[in-house]
Amino acid sequence: PATGQLGVIFYDRRDDPSNVQARAYMATSFDGGLTWEDFPVADVAFTPTSIPGLATGYMGDYLGLAINSGQAYPSWMDTRTGNFLCYVSPTLIADPTRPNPPTDVASYSDYQTPNSVLLNWTDPTTFPDGTPLVDFSIDILRDGLLVTNVDQGNGTYTDLGLTDGQLYDYELRTRDDVTDSLSTVVPTSVICGGSPDPGPVSAVSCAGDLTTATIDWTNPTLQADGTPLDDFAGVRIYRNGSLLVELGRAPADTGNAEQYVDTPTPGFVYDYELAAIDSETPVHESARVATGACFVGDVPDILVWKPAGLASPSADSLFAALVSLGESVVLSTDLFEFGADLNVHDMVFATAGVSPDRHVITPTEGAALDSFVQDGGMLYLEGGDCFNDESGGYNVRAIFGLNDGPSGTADLFGVTGLNDALGLAFAYSGPNNNMDELSPVSSTPIFQNSANTDRSGVFAPSYGLGRAIGVTFEFRGLVAGAATPTDLVARYLAMFRSTGTPTLFVGPTSIASSVYQNETDLQTAIVGNPGTLNASLTWSLTEAPDVPWLAVTPSAGTIPANGQTTLNLSLDATGLLPNLYTTNVVVTSNDPSNSADTIAVAFDVAGIPILDVSPPMLDVSIAINDAVTDSLVFGNTGTDDLVFSLDTPGGGGVERDEFLAEDVTNTSSNARRGNVHQVTTGLVINQFEHNLTVVSPTTLEFFVYESETSTGTYTKKYSTTVAAAAGSGWYSSGPINAALLPGYFYFIGCGWQGAVTATRDNAQNAPEGTSFGSILGSAAISGFPPPATQFIGQVNPAIWDQALEFGFPLDVTLQTAAAGTIAPGSTHTARLNFAAGTTLGEWTTVLTLSHNIPNLAPVLQIPIHMTVLDGTLVDSPVQIGVPIAFALHRASPNPSSDRTLIRFDLPHAARVKLDVFDVTGRRVRTLVDGPVEPGYRNVLWDGRDSGGRAVASGVYFYALESEGHSFREKVVLLH
Repeated sequence: PATGQLGVIFYDRRDDPSNVQARAYMATSFDGGLTWEDFPVADVAFTPTSIPGLATGYMGDYLGLAINSGQAYPSWMDTRTGNFLCYVSPTLIADPTRPNPPTDVASYSDYQTPNSVLLNWTDPTTFPDGTPLVDFSIDILRDGLLVTNVDQGNGTYTDLGLTDGQLYDYELRTRDDVTDSLSTVVPTSVICGGSPDPGPVSAVSCAGDLTTATIDWTNPTLQADGTPLDDFAGVRIYRNGSLLVELGRAPADTGNAEQYVDTPTPGFVYDYELAAIDSETPVHESARVATGACFVGDVPDILVWKPAGLASPSADSLFAALVSLGESVVLSTDLFEFGADLNVHDMVFATAGVSPDRHVITPTEGAALDSFVQDGGMLYLEGGDCFNDESGGYNVRAIFGLNDGPSGTADLFGVTGLNDALGLAFAYSGPNNNMDELSPVSSTPIFQNSANTDRSGVFAPSYGLGRAIGVTFEFRGLVAGAATPTDLVARYLAMFRSTGTPTLFVGPTSIASSVYQNETDLQTAIVGNPGTLNASLTWSLTEAPDVPWLAVTPSAGTIPANGQTTLNLSLDATGLLPNLYTTNVVVTSNDPSNSADTIAVAFDVAGIPILDVSPPMLDVSIAINDAVTDSLVFGNTGTDDLVFSLDTPGGGGVERDEFLAEDVTNTSSNARRGNVHQVTTGLVINQFEHNLTVVSPTTLEFFVYESETSTGTYTKKYSTTVAAAAGSGWYSSGPINAALLPGYFYFIGCGWQGAVTATRDNAQNAPEGTSFGSILGSAAISGFPPPATQFIGQVNPAIWDQALEFGFPLDVTLQTAAAGTIAPGSTHTARLNFAAGTTLGEWTTVLTLSHNIPNLAPVLQIPIHMTVLDGTLVDSPVQIGVPIAFALHRASPNPSSDRTLIRFDLPHAARVKLDVFDVTGRRVRTLVDGPVEPGYRNVLWDGRDSGGRAVASGVYFYALESEGHSFREKVVLLH
């Protein structure tokens, strides 16, 4: 409100702790609602009771409030006497010490007073409580600033020196000259010199006949603000939003009745608007006044019927679409606008709405529509619940070839075209309540609910001599996508006007595919013949130009009415260079109105980087307290840049998680035992061990299976086979490189041939925490060797004795860039420095490489195997027990840059001679010559001869002789 004073009346139960009895309250605000004061206006509370005939528990809110001159008159009804009676309680809400404001405040200025404004008002006579106001004056404020103070008894003031055309905001208030208290302000606004805009024309109408539209109106006499119009210059007439004509007039023509006759193209509805103009520069135009739709021509071909009382604008949207397609059409609220015989039209588009905004088709309307179609007319009807079970309405199902069906629910949010509507699909945002589910019996389904198979539209191609389309959704609720609602209307018209010729449909008309070199892709398209009445469509296709990378099948065929064929477009980038390749698939047919259609094909072939790592793993041997540097070469043999980053394993030392219970022993043959681990922190297992008693020499297979779930199928990721001598204790897998990923589950264990005894706990400890997650339990499975996959139906609570080693004993640092880009055909050498080793043994870790290679895991792990020796013959730190046969193993690394580790197996104590020879057979160095205890033995050759000199690069042989056994292997040194 202009004064900021507000009042509200309401019922409230605050006075009754049991929340039953109500009382009338009032609240007032004097600052526009920022703060409120509320108080009771009823002197008693009452118990609300239901009004007979209405909903249970409903009384109604019979409240009223009038406010005038500081007095409020709240009124309400209650049942204090047993009956509903009305009460009123006059209440003073204004401050009684502040005078009443002036009344009848008005401001005026016109073209004759371009620099002044006349203010008029009626002086107050009392305070709000009726006390006489004796000595007072009126304050006049302009745009928030005090202009003057006018003594009582004047009632008028002229404000001078103003600017022509400027809007001024005035406020008037009463001042008590005795106490200097002020009333509330009364606002008024005025444009100095009067409004610049002329007032609108009036008495506007339009009458159409066969060839003309006659427009009548009366010229304005006033400006837009009601002041005299002195510079009237004419009238502009707009047709369908565009200026049709500007009629010049003189100021003396104000108030005259005028007429204009337009001769537009017959057969259409036209919307005219009129606006008055003045002679100013620039011209001021009044608000436009519409004549309403005006049809010119003979009876229109198409009647769009929007039943009177239907609020939905769907008919308006249909009408607009038909007009945009150039049809002769009229929109009317009267089905019989042009007479009771609808056969004067070719088509009727009718909208019946969706509940509760729906029109029930009357028997008269239904019979007329039925006869219209049977006589050869074309009917479109949309309605959410006008097809099934419309109580009291005309049964239209016969027209549309329907059986009665379910009334439906509010589940329609999209429709997909079928048969005659092939290729059309829309999201739906219109009314959605009890949408009929159609049950066609002699009609063709043309739309279904996109979320299920409920039919939402049908086409009846032959009801009598006519045709009918029925849909449950409102046209105005369709959301434009690949097709627009106007495209759908065009399809409706084609269905109504079909002469039985085939119709070529191809979709989509453009296909874009993106692949990497040497990849393939499969895209599909549709060739269809949408139309229940259509003849068969014969078609064939060609490529323009013909390209080797595209193959389309089938290449020709015949499609019956409402049939379709799927085209398979196979795209092959094998041998193609990175580039964008294009062609067109041209489909030709016997459709007389559309003999050919085209699918534009764009094939984007992207280059791909290809990573080559040399060597595929680092195998480093290092003397204790020594440091070493080794290299990896990353090559890019692809056709696009390889972007990479490296993450070294760092250091931190080697850790060991050991679970040793020995509570229960279990002896089994040809079996496997292991624990199920849940991993929360990823790491690399260097080796793991099981506490076993091996009765006789056998073969052990240590395995690591992986799964995304704790139960189900596990896949073998790592395994190693070890020859185990008889004995008891920890049997080791030897060096492995088993990467455990966070969020996964692993079955880690050992299998064996023959009889082996394993130990476990008392099944009271699971789950057991580990450094990287927890042991959930175990599995005991028969059979050897372990298969490629293993199904674990449940995890047992027992835990088998097991130890796992992980980590790396020394720091590894990059001496070259940790990230970069490798161009096609280029390489990058990564040099890694291994700090001085202080712990004898073997360990495995990984160098992590992140990359941009598509279709490959984004992170690769390059194994690093490290052996720290003291330069003399030592036991293997990762293999225990006694081997069952003599053996000499391949040196590691091999080739080697300066040093390599030589391993041999000794089944019993014996004299051993291990020599290194060059390619001429000359002995370079003797590494071992003397008695050696049985076991798995390692010795480091540092690439030097017996004199301590570094030998040249080349091929060398090392030979082992013991008790008549002789073994020979080769090693390559590359400095």
